[in-house]
Amino acid sequence: MEAPAEIPLLNFSFAQLGKNAWALFSHVFLQLPDIFFNSIPAFGPLYHVSIPFVFAGIIVFTIQLFREKNIEKQTQMLALWGFLVTGIWVGLITYEVNINRVNIIFYPIILLCAYGIGLAVRKWKKLWPVVASAYGISSILFFGTYFTTYAEESRQYYNKDFMEAVAEADTLENYDSLYITGNLGWQFNRDATEILTQYVCRIDAQYYQGKSNVSNGRELPAYADRYHYIYPEQQAAELVEMVGDGLLVLYQGDLQYIDFSYDVVDTVGDYLLLTVQN
Repeated sequence: MEAPAEIPLLNFSFAQLGKNAWALFSHVFLQLPDIFFNSIPAFGPLYHVSIPFVFAGIIVFTIQLFREKNIEKQTQMLALWGFLVTGIWVGLITYEVNINRVNIIFYPIILLCAYGIGLAVRKWKKLWPVVASAYGISSILFFGTYFTTYAEESRQYYNKDFMEAVAEADTLENYDSLYITGNLGWQFNRDATEILTQYVCRIDAQYYQGKSNVSNGRELPAYADRYHYIYPEQQAAELVEMVGDGLLVLYQGDLQYIDFSYDVVDTVGDYLLLTVQN
């Protein structure tokens, strides 16, 4: 069996190696935007103010390592430098690495950033209030963003509205069947919506396996009869007959695919609880 092309060492590809190297350099050293929930875009994983100190720390530390004559001290320095090289190696062999996949590298990066700050402050003693102020302001802005705009924007990535909508739909006893969209707002994934539904509705394993009609202390129709995971764009023509007297949990953006009259039972964030209008 041929090894996957994205693993450079098993099926060598200069193109893939180049992509891995750029992903490592851009996300770790330049702190360019990564996956939304890996770091806040405006601040990066270490605050953008750290970038020059990281480069200065790595360059000077490496030079000092090879100039050091004291074997014991050089060995100590080599441990940190080896940690950094290990992190770089992991980044190069990991498919288009992101921050989460190469988090090992941030331990030596933080230490070398501190080393770079120490170098700068020792050389320019008046610089330390500037550095302290820069990090202080960055911290204040970070926490201000984290608990406000970032918290609001991240709701969709953690599927808060979807889970609240499904949880509410599951408590409505007038409906034996729930028809749940596979649209999470930021991606379409019916498998993920089923897993999230099972989590938020606390579905018992025996009930899911069809060995019991009781789940979370409630007697319900069989799992396959109660919970349906749909693709509104592909199944639009069939939905009116499928839903019948059931309850439809729909992402607002999918309303364009609905060609029948409906009643809105409730709205939860970006999701609607709908019934077919009689």
